Formats: sequence, structure tokens, C-alpha cells
Amino acid sequence: MFARMMVAVAVAVLVAVGANFATGGMGAVQVTVKPLSPSDKIPTFAQVQAELRGEPSAAARDAEPWAGADRNSREVRKRAREDALSNLDGISSTCQPGDSERFAKALAYYLEHRRIQERVYANNWGKAGAAFIAEAWTSPEDLRIVEMMRAAYQAGRLSLNDFESRRRDQVAWLIGDVKQSTSRCS
Repeated sequence: MFARMMVAVAVAVLVAVGANFATGGMGAVQVTVKPLSPSDKIPTFAQVQAELRGEPSAAARDAEPWAGADRNSREVRKRAREDALSNLDGISSTCQPGDSERFAKALAYYLEHRRIQERVYANNWGKAGAAFIAEAWTSPEDLRIVEMMRAAYQAGRLSLNDFESRRRDQVAWLIGDVKQSTSRCS
């Protein structure tokens, strides 16, 4: 019985001391948590990963919400531009039957991916996404493609009717107010 009383007293003393310690009494140790503040000396996780991949500007691109999707889209834009340019290079020098339809089909990949990216970025990220992708499709290569399309249209080597109906509005927008020659390359 005495042992039980001693255990009860010891438990009561420990509880009292623990409660006093927890509330800051009797020289309790107080721990202060200070959040880590940003520093120019410490790189972010994205910067470290970018450096490991050899992409020095990737950290800046990762700040945008469409950064993940745009990694793949950049490759699609590059391939679409290359295909369009390689097919448009011969358009100014030839005027063979069926050339205009052939060139229109060759531009289909470029036009389709441009249209898809413009629609997706605007739908997913609003005005900021639309502005980003509009700028992404105005590289020197894109400007060259549009100028080559305008020149071919003006010379009568391309017609809106050469394109599938779903692409005609897009082509008309890209060509702008260019007037087509009355002589048609057939």
C-alpha cells in the first residue's frame, strides 16, 4: 500500500513538474522556429534541377504555370516550323499543276499545331497564356513562314480553297489584307 502511495506521489510530482516546464516555468528551454527566408546565396530547387539538366534559363520558365506543358510544345513548334519552311522554300520557284494543293497540305501540320496551341493556352491559362503562346509563334521562322505564305498567295500560287475548310479562317487571318493576283498558278 505504501508503495502505491509513493508511486502516486511520484506521478503527481512528475505531472506538476512537467506542466510547469511546459508553461515556461522553472527555467524551461524555449524553442523558436524561424522560417528560412529567400537568399541569393541559396539556389531554388528548380534552379538546381535546371543546372543539372544544363538548362540555365529553365528556372525562369518554371515560374510560369504553363512551363511543364510548354517543354513539349517547344519541340512541336520547332518541328512544325522546319517542315513548313522546307516545303515553302520551293513554292516561289515552281508553278506546276497541283503545287498549290501540295503546299497547302504541307502547311497543314504547322497550321494545325499553331491553332491547337493557341486554343489550349488561352483556354487553360487565360489572357496570360494566350499572350505567351502568341509570342511563342512569332519567332523569326514564323514570320518568314507567314511572309512566304503571303507572297505565294499574292502571286496566285496558293488559294484559300487549297486549304481544308477548317483551316481557311486561320490562313486568311495569317495572310491578312494581301490581294491575290488575277493570274492563278494551276
